[in-house]
Amino acid sequence: MVAGYAISTAVLLVTGGRLGDQFGRRRVFAIGMGFFVATSAACALAPDPAVLVAARLVQGVGAALMAPNILSILGVVYTGPARVRAISVYGMVMGLAATSGQLIGGVLIRWDIAGLGWRTIFWINVPLGVVALLASPRLIPESKAERGSRLDLTGVALITACLVAVVLPLVDGRQAGWPAWSWILLGASAPLAVTFVLHQRRKADRGGVPLLRPQVFSAWPLRAGLLTQLVFWCQQAAGYLVLGLYLQQGRGLSPLSSGAVFTVLAVGYLATSFRAPALTVRFGRPVIAVGAVIAAAGDAALYLAAAHTGTGGSVAWLFPGLIILGAGQGCASPP
Repeated sequence: MVAGYAISTAVLLVTGGRLGDQFGRRRVFAIGMGFFVATSAACALAPDPAVLVAARLVQGVGAALMAPNILSILGVVYTGPARVRAISVYGMVMGLAATSGQLIGGVLIRWDIAGLGWRTIFWINVPLGVVALLASPRLIPESKAERGSRLDLTGVALITACLVAVVLPLVDGRQAGWPAWSWILLGASAPLAVTFVLHQRRKADRGGVPLLRPQVFSAWPLRAGLLTQLVFWCQQAAGYLVLGLYLQQGRGLSPLSSGAVFTVLAVGYLATSFRAPALTVRFGRPVIAVGAVIAAAGDAALYLAAAHTGTGGSVAWLFPGLIILGAGQGCASPP
């Protein structure tokens, strides 16, 4: 259920952004939101795990249409200092959503509205999504790429196949015992990636509009930044999932109590995320490095506390590590 959503989101992010450039970023964002609302209802109504997983796969498609176009809209609508503030708010909101989502989910399950149990964590997306859909025409100006072109369908097929070949075995391969198909897919990802790059270069040389302009990646700061992002978000996404499992399965906490522990992390995140953009303007990229080191110290403190208490003792031993981890992530994430 978790992996299916991640896979469909990851493999379609590039295509979702390109569709927004061609057909209108607000329009594609709204279509993605509509997908997300409909599939959230499908998840909530799922009669068995197979339907739930299938609905989550399609829900990931909606997320892939929304996410890149949010950033594109921010980049087009805002300029100068206003863009810095907009991206800063975006980063802060994303971090707080990741940390507070655990608490909100726990509260909804505890309330057990109309006996729906876990299904309420999907139902809540429906009214929120409908509000966003109704508000978007009034609040979001439409924008497209200056140069109209047809979607590079060959590029879409190549990048999708490449990302599936990478993401699917990394997500499901270990759990399946690394069967032959996982290694075959990983091996196929390299030639697929090379083929995609060659196709994009050839299309650009011929005056076409590729899915990704190869010259964008010639700037080494961008390449370094992408690698930094990859490593940073891997530790955050994985850490939150493992921490939630540890608290509920290892420590026996309820979803509500587990979510409450995450609020300690959110406090640390909130304390630094407000100031991080201004510090970045003043000091530059070292702010990200400092935030990463602080987050690493928080992870280390969490590990030591978990090793000390095991499955017993007070969860308060985790609080110092959580605050430090949240402060480091809040310092590094918005910049």
